[in-house]
Amino acid sequence: MKLNFSKFVGWPWAKSLPLLAGLILSPLAVMAAGSEYTNNGYIIFYPPIPLMGHSANTVSAPPQVDATNFYNSGIWDISTSPKPYNTANTLNYTNEGSMYGSVGWDFALYPSATGQRAMSSSFFNDNNGIIQAVDDSVPNPGSLYSYLVSYLLISATNIVNKGQLIGDSAGEILLTGSTVNLSRGTLNIGSIAGVGSRNNINTANFTPDTAIYDEYWGQNGLTNNSSQIWDGTNAGSTTLNIHVANPCNGTNLAPGISLSPPAFADSTTNMVAGSTTLTVNNSDGSTTNILNVPTNIFRQAVFVGISDTNIVATNKFLSTGNPTNLFRIATVRLTDLASGETLYLQDTLASSTNRGVLKNNGDLVPGSDPKDRCTGQTYRPANYILSRSDPGSFANGMPGAGPPAFDFLYAPQSFPPDGFTNGEYGGYSGFNYSTNNSVQGEAAAYEAYVDDLVRDPPGAAVTNLPGRIVINADNLDLTRATIVSGGAGITIQAGNLTGTPTLVSGQNLSYNLGSTNGYLNVTNFASQSTLPGLNGYVSAWSDLWTNTLFQVITNPMNYATTNGWISSFQSPLTNSIQMEFHVLLVDATGLSSTVQVKVQNLILNSTNMVVSDSMDVMQTLLFDGQSLTLQGRLRLDPSGNLQNWTYANAPYLRYFTNNGTLTIPQDAHFGDDGPMNYAAFVNNGEINVEGGGLYINSDYFQNNGTLGGTLYAPGGFFLTTSNGVVTNKATIDSFGGDVDFTGGTLKLAGATIYAFNHLNFNLTNALYDGSSSVGNTLTCGNGFSLLSASNAANPNFIGDLLGTTIISRRKDGAEVDHVWAGVDRGATQAGFSNNVAIGTLVLTDLNGPTNVNSEPLFAFSGAGTSNGLYVNTLDLSGLVDFANEIQVDPNLVIYYITVIGPTAGQLAADFPGSFVQVTGVTPIGYTGNILRSPKLSAGVVGSGQQFQLTVNGTAGQTYILQASTNLMNNWVNIYTGTPPFTITNAANYPARFYQIVPGP
Repeated sequence: MKLNFSKFVGWPWAKSLPLLAGLILSPLAVMAAGSEYTNNGYIIFYPPIPLMGHSANTVSAPPQVDATNFYNSGIWDISTSPKPYNTANTLNYTNEGSMYGSVGWDFALYPSATGQRAMSSSFFNDNNGIIQAVDDSVPNPGSLYSYLVSYLLISATNIVNKGQLIGDSAGEILLTGSTVNLSRGTLNIGSIAGVGSRNNINTANFTPDTAIYDEYWGQNGLTNNSSQIWDGTNAGSTTLNIHVANPCNGTNLAPGISLSPPAFADSTTNMVAGSTTLTVNNSDGSTTNILNVPTNIFRQAVFVGISDTNIVATNKFLSTGNPTNLFRIATVRLTDLASGETLYLQDTLASSTNRGVLKNNGDLVPGSDPKDRCTGQTYRPANYILSRSDPGSFANGMPGAGPPAFDFLYAPQSFPPDGFTNGEYGGYSGFNYSTNNSVQGEAAAYEAYVDDLVRDPPGAAVTNLPGRIVINADNLDLTRATIVSGGAGITIQAGNLTGTPTLVSGQNLSYNLGSTNGYLNVTNFASQSTLPGLNGYVSAWSDLWTNTLFQVITNPMNYATTNGWISSFQSPLTNSIQMEFHVLLVDATGLSSTVQVKVQNLILNSTNMVVSDSMDVMQTLLFDGQSLTLQGRLRLDPSGNLQNWTYANAPYLRYFTNNGTLTIPQDAHFGDDGPMNYAAFVNNGEINVEGGGLYINSDYFQNNGTLGGTLYAPGGFFLTTSNGVVTNKATIDSFGGDVDFTGGTLKLAGATIYAFNHLNFNLTNALYDGSSSVGNTLTCGNGFSLLSASNAANPNFIGDLLGTTIISRRKDGAEVDHVWAGVDRGATQAGFSNNVAIGTLVLTDLNGPTNVNSEPLFAFSGAGTSNGLYVNTLDLSGLVDFANEIQVDPNLVIYYITVIGPTAGQLAADFPGSFVQVTGVTPIGYTGNILRSPKLSAGVVGSGQQFQLTVNGTAGQTYILQASTNLMNNWVNIYTGTPPFTITNAANYPARFYQIVPGP
């Protein structure tokens, strides 16, 4: 959303103000301290512009108000440059009218005794009130780093704005108060208003437009291949020796331009009529005179390259009225459809004799270019004007004939052949450009960087740049407020924030926000991720040369015979025409219609914090509270100071919930690198760690894929938790490292886990999926490990992965290690119960059958002296040579029910005692909705609530329903029976965790 504010809102006479310069249309109010000042009329004061050679007339100053209470319901329009207007001894300000000031206003307490600025008592701008600070003369590029030319300053204990506070792009709005109420009001800083650019030929200088910076320049003679400039599809130029070397880039060449193809093309042709008459013999014996055969033909072509679809190009040609030089001024207009901003590039290389390069008259402080710290003087070729406003040649010009034909600039042969009947001139002629495509001409090259900020020097803090809004308050109410900066940005600091704004829009945002009620909701503080703003590079290349066109006219001679007319041909008539060519190439592919919105600082202080906006944070990120919920998009921008999420970013955080998208450039540490871990970590959205590892230490962990549930970390995923859940098609993807689960309990219910390296489980209480219908897929590239399971030392461990497929795959010839801590219960069904049995185990050789010399080795071993790995389905079909690609240590036996690939006999023969088929049983799996959850997903959220639990399972199998209050070792049997059965608990039962285990 882009808001447009008139500089003189609601006052139709604004354009007539210069006629009233120096006139005050209300009584001059000079009052004693303690009195009232009231204005309900017109106060107009602008210093008159002195006549040429004369000093300015002495005129009265604006009224000097000395009063305790200031009230305005009329109109002020004054100029007090270079300082903003202020009153004396005023404690209370009220405005219900319109106040316009160049260079602005300072509403504060200025005691007449000391003149020392202090905070006034109150400031009130009513809903019809308009206060605007108007920029003085806006400096061109190269002025002071933090140069301000307008001010709207308010300092009061209590500030209320219901109306409009408006500033210009080179100024600031600064509010400082104890209680600041901006509810339903508007604060606005306008975007850049161009002041135009002009070439001062007589002084060898040029004056640039605001925030347009010279990057390279040149004008010189050039030998060029005219056939390569335009082929009907693509346009291009060569490099150019520049006329004045840029002392900073260390080169004497301006790079060429390649537009493949151009987004816009236009052309025009003009002719000088000559006095030559050509007489042609017609086939019927008559003759035709071709009069005024042209002596010169002027052709101009314009090509523009654009990559941003919001930017469109148009072109106009303006005649100079020169009867001998019919070249026209070419002017390209680039229009940003999103913001309405425009750029004009005018080229007079062909239409005038201006040559050389002009010194940048606005380059007051070399090195202030935001893209080039060059400290040398900059220039622009004399034939160019690059401006934000029309230099006059566009509005008065005419469009050309459209894209030129492929042979418009060079034709290697006659088009069409000699003798065609519908020629370009006279209807009898064929044409042929000179085959000399190497032409000597004059050329110019130039590039500029166009900024969307009035001042943006390298190394300067964006919070100090002009075009800013700054709010400092102890208590701040932003309910339905609209705050827009088309300049540098917005800074808000508030100890206690209330209310949600309607819109906060600025290129650079900085927040330090708190809440005294324990809840802070950051919504609509970054209303867009990008904003309209024309910025980027514009390059131009022009060439001017002469070539020759030969006009060839067939000339038949006719005579009569007894059988009719016979035609013979005399020598053809040939006319030589001088061709003048001018081409302009404009490369605007580096020009963008938008700028990225960046949050320079985000500091939040509250017990509970919610961030619903989309933010790219650059410099400072601090969540000073216990609970954080992300609803929007939060990205730590690597181009700033933020690379990692660490304890320093959230030193007291215990509860973290992500429902949006969080992007971190390097490592992410949630509770593992500080004095206290997290109590709960819940991800329902996406967390993308772009270049490092994701480390989590949280009592409770949940990755829920209902709305997203994706965790990406190329440096590895490392979780330590007492109680973890990966559910509802959630994804954990470590596409460059390990995936480690450490702690107490982990439930996988519809999980997809990919470990580029090793997949490790080191859990003391439980690892399970609960149902074969859930469907987990775990993939690893360097083996997997289960380091704890139910055994003599850990008899209460609960585990099954019968609804899970584990895929171990490898592409090179490395050894892939697998370690398993399951209990060896022999070839019985008991080994598949509560023993972390796997539904499907797949081993895959990614090399394929053609690379048998690079086959990997899948090595298996037990975690102790005697362990068993139980698998429903063993899939070895992905191995090329299973007998040589598997190794099983003596301390592990792999039990399976079915095998895919080799036969059971082949496995037994090749691996005696290592692979054992369990016969007489069917593949095992829970077929119903078996609840084995670390917390009940429905029905129970606290004590004193009734619920029902229905258990389904394998027919004939006895199950035990158990309950626990803490997931540790005090499981209590609630019910024993065969499914299905339903348990109804009374309302007085406490909230508990429930699980199903196979019975006797």
